[in-house]
Amino acid sequence: KLALVWKTSLKIQDAASYWGIYRVDLVAMEFLRDKMDSVPISCQLSCFF
Repeated sequence: KLALVWKTSLKIQDAASYWGIYRVDLVAMEFLRDKMDSVPISCQLSCFF
């Protein structure tokens, strides 16, 4: 029973860390989008490819 609780808490921790990373990614994407708005399209494309 204790092992089951431990496994469940590990799953919850994994999910929490995943969502933490996901949130950071979203913030980074918003930041990049703001930066990209002030950069010409041709420069954007050359940066990506």
